[in-house]
Amino acid sequence: MLPKVMTDGVFARDKISLDGSAWIKVPADEGSVNTNSTAPGSVFLNWSTSIDGNVNVGPDGDPNTVITGNGQVLGKKGPLPEPYDTPLPDFPEFPTDLPHRGNFIAGWDPSPPYYITDDGEYDKLEVRSTLIINVGSGTRRIRVRELSVLDSGKIILEGTGKLEFYVNDKFTITGSSGINVDLSNNVGDSSRLLLYYKGTNTMKFTDDVRFAGSVYAETANLLIGGSGKLVGSFVTSGTKVTIEGGSWQQGVLYAPNAEVTLSGSGSLGGTIVAKELEISGGGESGPRLTFDPELVDTFPFSFSNLIESWKQI
Repeated sequence: MLPKVMTDGVFARDKISLDGSAWIKVPADEGSVNTNSTAPGSVFLNWSTSIDGNVNVGPDGDPNTVITGNGQVLGKKGPLPEPYDTPLPDFPEFPTDLPHRGNFIAGWDPSPPYYITDDGEYDKLEVRSTLIINVGSGTRRIRVRELSVLDSGKIILEGTGKLEFYVNDKFTITGSSGINVDLSNNVGDSSRLLLYYKGTNTMKFTDDVRFAGSVYAETANLLIGGSGKLVGSFVTSGTKVTIEGGSWQQGVLYAPNAEVTLSGSGSLGGTIVAKELEISGGGESGPRLTFDPELVDTFPFSFSNLIESWKQI
């Protein structure tokens, strides 16, 4: 069960701002662009920007004063019947029963590929060449204090099952490396990988990296830049999310406490839940946000509070 704030379209609690040639598209029969705000000017569309869809402001708000600027709203304007709640999904306890396996370095000497075939807990897992993780037909669980995939390193999943990564302190991915990719760095099935991150440093998907899977960062901020690509959903209780350059995400960006910025030609297909949403950039390939309910339906994290509420109805 997913919260309405996610399934009803794009949401930013306090502020939505479009500049340059930015646009948001939400088909009218699938949802709206929504905010809880009733403050004058809290939805601002500058010249050459547009929202292709309906826009709802906070309950009892006046759309004609909340929505300002010279951009276009191509659908209807109105108030929400009630404000949206933005609960966070459940963040799991990290497993404590995995065999401790020390450090694992997948380098170039001896020649790759390297293999992991069992569950385990590692102090450091560093991949500079090719690491194949056999997930079998079930769920492989790996806990690591520091996970680094560097340069052109690749983590490839083998088998039909899934991988759960639990990262305590540090996550690094750089260069043209990839996680859940093939040897040519083409992304795999994002539903086969979940990564949970307890660290506080910003998670960066920049350069030309590829990541196929969903991430739940307990408190960390997010940066997707360069030509980085994240295929899957991202959840955080952090306060800053940036998608810039020629990067993109395909999935749900659920960051209800964050200022979310899309700039350059950065784009997202799926939906965004944010505190504030700012989209700015120029040119025909300017930043864009497209609501896609099929991608929302693939959101993999659970909201037990919603499930319990639903059981009591």
